[in-house]
Amino acid sequence: MSWKPYDGKRQIHTASPPAVRVCHVSAEGGGGDFEVLLRTPDSRLHAKVTIYFSPAAAYDRIATDIAETASLWIHAEDQMRMGGSSGRAPTNDLESQQDGTPVTRDAPLLIPVSPGLMGYGREFVTASDFISAWLHVEPNGTVGEWCAQAQWQPSGQRLPDDEWEEVKSQCSLEVLSLSPWVPIE
Repeated sequence: MSWKPYDGKRQIHTASPPAVRVCHVSAEGGGGDFEVLLRTPDSRLHAKVTIYFSPAAAYDRIATDIAETASLWIHAEDQMRMGGSSGRAPTNDLESQQDGTPVTRDAPLLIPVSPGLMGYGREFVTASDFISAWLHVEPNGTVGEWCAQAQWQPSGQRLPDDEWEEVKSQCSLEVLSLSPWVPIE
């Protein structure tokens, strides 16, 4: 059975394309530093982001261990509208370590956080313009691809259909390369 976007009565928007490749990892190497960027055009939306590893060949879900082969800093950003700079400004850290300390640029979350998991996923509600995930990937010998996907839906309400069409036309998911960022320690 192949995947297809939701087309029922509920307002759920899936990024187009539904998933994007962040990077390829081979036995010889790969990985690097990347930004997964979700545009969140309306503060009434839930935005779900998933970053996961997809092995190139059939794999044993029990035996495949990619735990802590990537590090992640996920944060909110706003478009700068005044001042000497333009672009996006990081404004809020959005994740915590398991002990409750904030995940920051200098103290990223190692993902997957435990053996058996294949990535990271979370739903956010934010008034910020973007959700940004800075991802550093270290190859571990398992061949495959790190991928990202996103969905948006109104938070606890239904938007008028014309308004929903406008909002979802502004939702986007993209992957950007970063210069070297944070090594896994």
